[in-house]
Amino acid sequence: MILPTRAVLVLGGRTSASDEPEQGTLVPELFDGRSWRVLAPAASPRAYHSAALLLPDASVLTAGGDRRTHDYQV
Repeated sequence: MILPTRAVLVLGGRTSASDEPEQGTLVPELFDGRSWRVLAPAASPRAYHSAALLLPDASVLTAGGDRRTHDYQV
């Protein structure tokens, strides 16, 4: 997701290309054009069926999950 500051927020996804075992990444990262910064970990993985939305107060809503859990986090 490209933020209004032009930084790039990368979150969700999987740690491997294989389906077994499916491991979702919990660590979002922020790229400011010069370097990557690791952010606070997510509460649950966001793999295949997930979405991220920039809210008016500049926070990010992430929702969805995998086959087992579907929830959201701001």
